[in-house]
Amino acid sequence: MGQALIERVGELAGAPVGFWAHGALPEARQLAEANGFKPVRELLVMELAGAALNDQLGTEPGLPDGYEVLNLPEAAGRFGREQVLSDWLAANNDAFSWHPEQGGWSQADLERAMEPEWFSDKDVLFLYEGDELAGFHWLKWHGSEPRPGGGPEAQIGEVYVIGLAAAHRGRGLSGGLLRAGLRRLGERGAESVILYVENDNEAAVRSYEHAGFEVAERHVVYRGA
Repeated sequence: MGQALIERVGELAGAPVGFWAHGALPEARQLAEANGFKPVRELLVMELAGAALNDQLGTEPGLPDGYEVLNLPEAAGRFGREQVLSDWLAANNDAFSWHPEQGGWSQADLERAMEPEWFSDKDVLFLYEGDELAGFHWLKWHGSEPRPGGGPEAQIGEVYVIGLAAAHRGRGLSGGLLRAGLRRLGERGAESVILYVENDNEAAVRSYEHAGFEVAERHVVYRGA
């Protein structure tokens, strides 16, 4: 079936195509290689659970003096919702200028991203230095779902998007911003926290590993010549 699908899509596209192999299974790799496809992207699913999660939940964010974390309603109440969303959009596009899906957003893109039923404005955390937005941590609550890698069901939260504005990088803020989000998910009863990260984003992968996250799944994009 996979071979027939590749051939049919190639005929319809009339140009090189790519496909996702969720789980990076050997069968998918063999099928890709047999058709001359090469891996061009690898997305990791990392998970924090058990004792490692409890350790993080018991740790203060540890942000430097002068920084504070506000959720979206709190920030909107202080600075105005329009200003907050504008600053959020700018910080997102700054942090993810290189990203194929998360970068280059318009205001309409941001508004659409807040439309899904799972969205909660209290799960969007902003890091401020005075009235300047330094970064944000957008969380996603999944509720009861199977853990990645075929594990048992658990209450799952997600580090959906986390980013720092360029002017605030290199100040040791990312760990504190991560822990602030983990604490929020802990308040909601998370037993497992997941995130998606590009495998070639080595600095981010190392940072998450340092926080106790482990790779639970790998998803690969294969593309033809």
